[in-house]
Amino acid sequence: MASTRHSQDAQLTLSVGPPRLLQEPEILSGPQNLTLTVHQTAVLECIATGHPRPLVSWSHLDGRSIDVEGIQVLGTRNLMISDMSVQHSGVYVCAANRPGTHVRRTAQGVLLVQAPPEFVQWPQSLSKPPGSSAIFTCVAQGVPEPHLVWLKNGKVLSPGDNIRLTQNNSTLMLAGISVEDEAIYQCMAENSAGSNQASARLAVKGGPESHPVPRGLHAMALSTSAIRVSWEPPPSSGDITGYVLHLRPVGGESLSLSGSQSPP
Repeated sequence: MASTRHSQDAQLTLSVGPPRLLQEPEILSGPQNLTLTVHQTAVLECIATGHPRPLVSWSHLDGRSIDVEGIQVLGTRNLMISDMSVQHSGVYVCAANRPGTHVRRTAQGVLLVQAPPEFVQWPQSLSKPPGSSAIFTCVAQGVPEPHLVWLKNGKVLSPGDNIRLTQNNSTLMLAGISVEDEAIYQCMAENSAGSNQASARLAVKGGPESHPVPRGLHAMALSTSAIRVSWEPPPSSGDITGYVLHLRPVGGESLSLSGSQSPP
């Protein structure tokens, strides 16, 4: 509106060469196998060549659609997944397609997203009288599946006379507890992605332990009508002079028998 200005003239020369031959699509660099942790970012590479320039697309090997949330294509080729979750794990397929045809080349890579342990169920603190049983339960999940270890006041626990670990170490049972069992019990969950721990306290209450429980209880069948029961005397026997054994056949009623404490 105010004025007009023109630049200097320039000459354009166009040279027409021979037509370029068709070139089959080829993937020069496909996605690599990756093992990462949740919330990290993964970049899956796919570099393709050909004439005409191939179209690059991505898919899951199992046919699942690729969720667009948190996923973007860099340029027209590489796939970037940010803030990953375990649901992003899978086999990713890169395809180079010749436009207007069904000619294609593919390459694939495995993405494994690991997750550190998280507790589904925490052990609960307990208060029990002497001679009773205490059960702690600890359930954790993660990728790969976590391994559980129990500790007592920071020291690793192993199965023993009154210690039982079941359900892949998810359940800790203490039988015939005494004041020596009063402690902090820790559940340690570990896998290659990390570790986690939860703890609970066992309080042994109810006055002094006036009825110590025998330890190392063993039963051995001698015949169809005889059984031998043996045990180790408790650290402090107090005024105990004997025990009562309760024998119960499968599906039958219990039978009580008196037994002497010494010899065991």
